[in-house]
Amino acid sequence: MLSVNSERTVRNIIRNSDMHCKRERNTQKLSKPTCAFLNTVVDNLSLNGVKVLNIRAEDGGRMQNLREKFDVCTARAVAALNTLCEYCLPFVKVGGRFIAYKGDCADEIEKSRGAIKILGGEIERIENYEFPCNGGKRTVVIIKKVGATPLKYPRGRGLERKKPL
Repeated sequence: MLSVNSERTVRNIIRNSDMHCKRERNTQKLSKPTCAFLNTVVDNLSLNGVKVLNIRAEDGGRMQNLREKFDVCTARAVAALNTLCEYCLPFVKVGGRFIAYKGDCADEIEKSRGAIKILGGEIERIENYEFPCNGGKRTVVIIKKVGATPLKYPRGRGLERKKPL
């Protein structure tokens, strides 16, 4: 399993045979302390086969040992859905799922359909939630990977945000 948790730079990946988590941070200063913390957790819990890496999502998505290797990739609302798909779908193997946790994003979903198709995905399910006491609306978008992501994605150099699909 892979989890992307903030903008475009993946700072940490915890990898196990059945679990893979990414943690992204915006600030370079948070990278080393966050990696150190995760390594401490891995050591203290004796998680064999778990590895913490410090990479950018657009770089990791082009690495042979990470590309299309995961059954599930999750991400919270860290970018527009079309951009988020370009960061995350390259990690998901065909038959796997990308699960995006977003705010109220009906318009965003419609604008992302083309990108999802280009990247080898199709929307499988959309779940809408409303939290009590004006807690806001949330949407979980489940995208099934039905085909390989073309090798030119993710494009890198910030193009995912500057010129979204």
